Amino acid sequence: YAIANLRESGVNNCPVTLQIKPYADGRNQVIGTAAGGIYEDTIGYADGISRGVWIPPVSATGGNYFTNPVFGNATWSTGWTAGANLRAEQNTDLEYIAHGVNSARITKTGATSIYTQSLTLTVATYCLSCYAKKRDGSALTSSDIVMFYNPDGLATTFIALSNGWYRLFATVTGIAAPTATGVGIVLAGDSIYVDGFQAERLAYPTPFYYGD
Repeated sequence: YAIANLRESGVNNCPVTLQIKPYADGRNQVIGTAAGGIYEDTIGYADGISRGVWIPPVSATGGNYFTNPVFGNATWSTGWTAGANLRAEQNTDLEYIAHGVNSARITKTGATSIYTQSLTLTVATYCLSCYAKKRDGSALTSSDIVMFYNPDGLATTFIALSNGWYRLFATVTGIAAPTATGVGIVLAGDSIYVDGFQAERLAYPTPFYYGD
């Protein structure tokens, strides 16, 4: 509906109520279908606007081997271990959460340290990944943080998302024994927020998924 010269113009703060009579009635129509996990990609967008819908591939290799990957347990840090010279704290500030309602704020206070879970994998190629952001939103590099698989920090690729968020990933050959798996912190004194950990039996990262 248009009056005067308002066609194709925006009118702010002008609510419109549209009533259709009689009520619309008809056969239900399918507008889309999805199988498996599906979510909107809003990570890193300060205004929360979606980049689009992500449909992760169906996993035939066991899914995500990290337990508590978004710190969603009743005790937020269940399963996670902070190494010596590392302080780990629960974060609930939405600016520093990529998934769920928590992330971990980790701060190195001395020599290079690690933040890990103990995972038992198989002798195969795995891709380890997580989301990370510095407190000031500046660029992340291997001088700050790397993916870790005992006993080494791994050659890590950094994908810039937006608003200071990065996705980190690295490949490794799994060990069929409990092994410390997570991140190694290189930067001293400042805080890095980590979230959305994933270990998958592939040579490349796929969209993050967790839960059933």
